[in-house]
Amino acid sequence: MSTHQTTPSDSGPADSTALPEELNAFYRAPRPTIVAVLARAGPERFALTAALIRAMTCPGVIVATRDGAGAYRTLLASAAPQPPGPWTVLEGGNSEGGVQAVARALAHSRDLIAEPELEEALSALWLPAHILEAFGLLPADGSGLVILDSWDGLLAEYLPDVEHDSEARPTVPQLEKILARTLRKYAQALLIVIVDSASRSEVAHLADGVIEVVTQGQFGVLSGSLLITRGNGNSSRQDSLRFHLDGGTIRWHSSR
Repeated sequence: MSTHQTTPSDSGPADSTALPEELNAFYRAPRPTIVAVLARAGPERFALTAALIRAMTCPGVIVATRDGAGAYRTLLASAAPQPPGPWTVLEGGNSEGGVQAVARALAHSRDLIAEPELEEALSALWLPAHILEAFGLLPADGSGLVILDSWDGLLAEYLPDVEHDSEARPTVPQLEKILARTLRKYAQALLIVIVDSASRSEVAHLADGVIEVVTQGQFGVLSGSLLITRGNGNSSRQDSLRFHLDGGTIRWHSSR
């Protein structure tokens, strides 16, 4: 993966069914960029995510939990019209033996890991394999995005149930820092990390932007709002957007 940063082409649909500028700003930002999406787990969250994917004009990769991957494959197979860019679904966070297999492999490399520069490069191997694979499936010009749905679910599949095991491995906060560091150093991607709203994850603090989602389903209609925060510290900016789903298509209520 290249370390050269690029900015994707400035293109975006202009009608009310496509992404508004508040969201397109993330896509237009120089790569790499991490956006944490905080939303309650359940069918409403999937319906919103599916509607947003239908509005995308770029290629993408979805890394989903074992249970969620099938729903995304069905969505992409039945989407009409098909998304303009090619999309790939990768399943689960427990491929090739999970974190224990990585721990066993790296346990035999302690002499190499003692070198600071090599240690940083090898630390990326702690991530679930499909996350690293996703970065490699995207165009090198920075025009794609990766969706992790959900970070909490992928970690639950990837990490062992026991509190301690015989192999040394990173903690969840360390894995989150490795995720951010790996993306910023090696990837050409916009990374969307979906996080359960009740999660104790620190991903939102490592991200370049945070989208907090509130949804309400009533009489078969899904509506809600997004609170969008870009940047951090004194340079942060917040915007709010309202939306509703109309036959699986997302429509935005402009406040401008």
